[in-house]
Amino acid sequence: PMQSSCAESSDEPQQEDPTCDCCPRVNRNEGTLESLMLGPFHRGSKKIHVHHVCAMWAPEVFHDPNTDQLQTVVSAYTRSRGLLCCVCRPKGATDGCYVEQCPNVYHYCCL
Repeated sequence: PMQSSCAESSDEPQQEDPTCDCCPRVNRNEGTLESLMLGPFHRGSKKIHVHHVCAMWAPEVFHDPNTDQLQTVVSAYTRSRGLLCCVCRPKGATDGCYVEQCPNVYHYCCL
């Protein structure tokens, strides 16, 4: 998305390449996914960026055709802060196993 000149002249430092807040810092993709980076979404003062594919695999996230925006991304991020990935162990997993009784959760890039 285009930034206004007001945002560009802000005293707040601009992050050149935001990282996905739903990916572990170290992963088998070396921190890169070929997916559009979305955001920032805001949770208080926290700015959240996510890969499009990471957001779309979170069960509560959906595309609203009326606004052409993804909804409940912040909710998915918040839920993920308490879930340990069963593959790499850091918190931030958003994707559950498709077997209903299975408690395993994963980061998208760990699937």
